[in-house]
Amino acid sequence: MRQMPTPKSFLSTQFDRARLKLTLLYLGISGCIVILFSIAALNAQRYAVDRVLSVLESRAGITERQLVSSLLGQRLEQFDLAFKQRLLMVNIALLIGAGVASYFLSGASLRSIRENVESQEEFAADASHELRTPLTTISMEIVALQKTHKRLPAPVKETLQSVQQEVRRMQEIVDGLLTLVRDDQDKLVGRQLIDLNQMWAESVKQMQPLAKDKHIALKTQLSKDPLLVHVTPDQMKQLFLILLDNAIKYTPKGGSVTITTNQKGRTVLASIEDTGVGIPAADLPHVFDRFYRVQRFDSSSTRGAGLGLTIAHKLVENADGHIQVASTMGVGTRVNLRFPKVS
Repeated sequence: MRQMPTPKSFLSTQFDRARLKLTLLYLGISGCIVILFSIAALNAQRYAVDRVLSVLESRAGITERQLVSSLLGQRLEQFDLAFKQRLLMVNIALLIGAGVASYFLSGASLRSIRENVESQEEFAADASHELRTPLTTISMEIVALQKTHKRLPAPVKETLQSVQQEVRRMQEIVDGLLTLVRDDQDKLVGRQLIDLNQMWAESVKQMQPLAKDKHIALKTQLSKDPLLVHVTPDQMKQLFLILLDNAIKYTPKGGSVTITTNQKGRTVLASIEDTGVGIPAADLPHVFDRFYRVQRFDSSSTRGAGLGLTIAHKLVENADGHIQVASTMGVGTRVNLRFPKVS
C-alpha cells in the first residue's frame, strides 16, 4: 500500500502563512518608500535640468540659444534615459534586498511567539495525558464501590453519581484538549473513502437514545446517491457526534433536529438544523473560539466546557472542509458543512 506523505503540522502551516503575510506587509511598506524616493529623485533631476537650461537661456542671445538647445537636446535625452535606467536598477536591487530582509525580520518577529505557543501546546498535551490516568482510576473506583456496596444510603449514592458525572465531564475536557493540541502530522494518515450518508446514519443511530430521553425527533433527509469523501473515519464520526450532541443539548423538549445531505458539483454539502434556543448575533463570530460559551437564556442547566465547536472546526479543517454556523434566536441553529467530493 502506498503511504501518504507526511504533511507539515497545523501550527507550522499557520506560522508560515503569518510569516508570508508579514513579509508582504514589510515589502509593501518598503515598496512605498522606494516609490516616494524615486518620485523625489525624478523631480530633482527635472528641476536640475530646467535650472541649467534657464541659466543658459538667460545669458545667451537668440542665435546662441538655438545652438545650445540643438547641442544639449540630444544629450539631455540620453542623460534622462540613463538616469531612469540607473534609478530602475537601484529600485530593483533595493526591493530584492528589502524582500530578503523582510523575510528574515518577519521570522525573527514571530520566533518568540511561536516558541511560546509551542510551549503552551506541549504543556496542555502533557497535562492532559497526566490527567487521564487519575480520572480513569477515580471512575473505576466509583463503579467498583457502587457494585460492591449496593445498599449505600441515598445521599451517598447521589454524591457518587454526581462525582461520576463530573469525572466524565473532566474526561471529555481532557480528550477535547488532546484533540486540539495534537500535532497534525497524522492529518492524512488513516484517511479512507467513506460514504457521508452512511456515517450520518450511524451517528444518528448512536444519538437516538439521548434524543429520545429529551423527546426530540431526529430527522434525516439524506441524498439518494452515495456521497464519497476522503477523510479519517474516526474524526468524521467524532465531528458528527459533537454536532448532534450540541443540537440535542440546546433544543427544548418536543423539538427536532434535521440532518440534510446533497451534492453541488464537486462539493458535498451537509447541514444539521435544530429548533433550539438559537445563538445571539453578537456571539456568532466567537462560536469556534476555545472555551467560549454562549450565554443562552434557558441553558442554565446545560453544562459544557466550550470546546465542542472548537474541536468540530479543527476536525473539518483536517478533512479539507468548511464549516459555517447560522442562527436565529428563538428559531434555531443551522450548521453547514462542505467537503470536496471524490468521484
